[in-house]
Amino acid sequence: MRKAYFEYEGYKVHYAAIGNGDKYLLAFHGYGQEGAVFNAFENSLGRHYTIIAFDLFHHGESAYPLNLPPDTALETHQFKLMLEVLLTKLGVDTFGLMGYSMGGRICLQLLTLFGDRVNELYLFAPDGIKRSNGYAFGTYTLLGKALFKLMIDAGGIMLSALKLGNTLGIVNNKAYTFFVTQVNTKAKRRKLYDTLAKLP
Repeated sequence: MRKAYFEYEGYKVHYAAIGNGDKYLLAFHGYGQEGAVFNAFENSLGRHYTIIAFDLFHHGESAYPLNLPPDTALETHQFKLMLEVLLTKLGVDTFGLMGYSMGGRICLQLLTLFGDRVNELYLFAPDGIKRSNGYAFGTYTLLGKALFKLMIDAGGIMLSALKLGNTLGIVNNKAYTFFVTQVNTKAKRRKLYDTLAKLP
């Protein structure tokens, strides 16, 4: 595994290059992980693929520009241009996509942006195939983002809302356990907001 960075308009993007194959596979991890998680595929795929495994923003070593206002989201067109810079630098024309969980949602977005250049798609437990109304409201609308941010800033409200949702059967036990462990500190709540509300 070889670690590398590239920059685009102040964004610092960290990735790991895994394997030495002729075909390229862009890989995107799930929430709370880093690109290095895809190192597990080196033995099985490394002869055929070079896996470019990204650290998504708010995970690992990738970072937003320091001068951006705190609630600035990464726009889809910026994300596409950012990846085009790296693909050009590497001399990559066509490529595959691989994503786990939240990374699957990003792969589906990239499929719409780079469809003619994508020759393979591998999704593992992908988020984003079907969006729930609550998720879409909380991450794609101005009112929903404002309410989501309020709940992030006031952790007690979020924990109480999750407990009520679980008691009423709106939030299943698995989701409840996951979210409670991910929002029990202000830093964890901020990371959750930054990840869900700011990625393309």
